[in-house]
This record gives sequence, C-alpha cells and structure tokens, in this order.
Amino acid sequence: MSTNALCSIETGQSFPSMTTIAKICSSLNVPESYLLLFSITEDDIPEGKKILYRTLCEPLKEELIHE
Repeated sequence: MSTNALCSIETGQSFPSMTTIAKICSSLNVPESYLLLFSITEDDIPEGKKILYRTLCEPLKEELIHE
C-alpha cells in the first residue's frame, strides 16, 4: 500500500476495501472487528438505536482500550 493511499484513508478522502482493511489489521495484529467497531460513532447510529449503542458499544470500546 502506498503512502498516498494510506494518507487518503486516514484523512477520510477514500474508504478502504475489505481486503485493504484485512491487510491493515493483519499488519497491526488487530482483529478486523476491532477496527470496524472503533470506526462507528454515535452520529452513524439511527436516533432510535442510540440508547442501545451507548449501552453496549461505548462500554465495550472502553473495555477493549484498557486491555
């Protein structure tokens, strides 16, 4: 992966394919599910599901960060 391609992903100018995500995760020794979970923000969640998101995802993210 080129530096320019990685920079485009980091700055939000492009979104990586699942194959690229898998390669990045493999290089970082991080499960793909972690990367995908941490890419979700409350703004991505429909209004009716935000309570569920806050109840489940936010504590899970905190737990994973502190491992």
